[in-house]
Amino acid sequence: MSADDRVVPTAKRHMDVEVDLALFFGNISDQARYLHLLVEGLVDVFLGSRIQKAESGGIHRTQAFYKAAPDSLLLTERVQRPDDFLMIVYADDIDIADIFEGIHRAKITNKIWRIIRNVFIFVSRLVLIGMLYKLVRIHQETELYELVSKGFTNAYYVISSEGTRRLMASPEVVGYECCKVMAEPIKAALKALNISGAGKAAILTILRGGLNYPIEECCYECGIKVDNINFMSCERVIENKVITGLEIKYEKICPERDCTLLIGDILASGDTFRKCFTHFVEYFHLGGGSLKRVVFFTIGGTKAIGLLEELTEYIRGYWPDFEGFKCIFVEGMFTVYEDKGVTGVNVPMIDFGWKGGVIAPEFREFVCDYSYAPALLEKCIIYDGGARRYEIRAHYKEVEWYWRDLLEVSSKVDFDEFIAEKVGYARADYRQWLEICGYPEDAGLEKLYAKEQNYLSRLRTKSLTAICEERLKQLKKTIER
Repeated sequence: MSADDRVVPTAKRHMDVEVDLALFFGNISDQARYLHLLVEGLVDVFLGSRIQKAESGGIHRTQAFYKAAPDSLLLTERVQRPDDFLMIVYADDIDIADIFEGIHRAKITNKIWRIIRNVFIFVSRLVLIGMLYKLVRIHQETELYELVSKGFTNAYYVISSEGTRRLMASPEVVGYECCKVMAEPIKAALKALNISGAGKAAILTILRGGLNYPIEECCYECGIKVDNINFMSCERVIENKVITGLEIKYEKICPERDCTLLIGDILASGDTFRKCFTHFVEYFHLGGGSLKRVVFFTIGGTKAIGLLEELTEYIRGYWPDFEGFKCIFVEGMFTVYEDKGVTGVNVPMIDFGWKGGVIAPEFREFVCDYSYAPALLEKCIIYDGGARRYEIRAHYKEVEWYWRDLLEVSSKVDFDEFIAEKVGYARADYRQWLEICGYPEDAGLEKLYAKEQNYLSRLRTKSLTAICEERLKQLKKTIER
């Protein structure tokens, strides 16, 4: 069976469900058929017999792993040069791994690779969000949801609280309050997921973002004994104004046996976390320690899934009995911008957004009800977590610069397209909206859907230029105070 025969039926299996694909295009079935043909043509031209004609250069390294089961999930992570990304596709046959190995062997040019990369990233998001994840509430007293999915080793959750909704909707929440509002959801998750049953735990704090997660305080109030708190810091290596790598600057690690490890960190691209955590595991192992389980609280995005799945396999190379990660996303599993966005002012691999993510219904409703400022249009749902707490003036400058940059391009931006990018879709009926959001059919969210549509309708009647000017006035008053 040729590579073409294996991949194209897999592509057809998902592409032929035009209504699902159209959700991401605004219900334009012609574009759905176009992408189907594009994928088929791409496979034929670049991944079939003609791949040997590709020019040299491009990919330096790939790592792939998969679950050998029906409808196997293939994860290809950390492709370097031209850049890093996470790509997820369904496979009827694990031989699809040969396709990516073929890409690696061919060492294709950056230009050709970008074409292949962009198409498969889009398809991966369609499959990942539209067909894998469903957000199912698992605790009646706490706004705690499980991300129900197929093929994953770890457990993934989303939790929402009044304080963190305000934190992530309003960049005016700064200083110690950024840490204080995190306590409620952390304590709620520790209790609801019975982490307190572990009896004792250790903490890993990755400076300085990890300081925004009051895990020690929450453990104390939940009756969890903390014997050791480990610290690490990791900084970017910059040469000639170019980031060339990451370097661990400080560490204080205390290895122990059968450790339940608790971590809190913001995870966007995941590079810093990967660097720190793999170093931590190696040091822990050399010191005679072992990990039993890891509980990870994060304001983070979809890249956390592939990274934690990979790290689980990595950890089991040291300790085969490692139970895995419990990952708790605060207010949603967001996504990071892959490019500068519709406006051209977003920062790739740093800024978080909704599109392609799974967001807590309570947070969506909070944003619709938030009347002080257009929270949906902010640059990022968290901005720089460290600066927001410890360098408040620098944080406000970043927020102000964003709105000034947005004002500068506002007359050239397609406002409808900008709103669609921010909310994650252009138009959708209720059933389609549930699919886009990753909510189950019996979620009973008709009122939230109606409220969101009314909010978007009102927003579309406004001028982006006027919104930017008003927002800058608000920020000026806040900074002056």
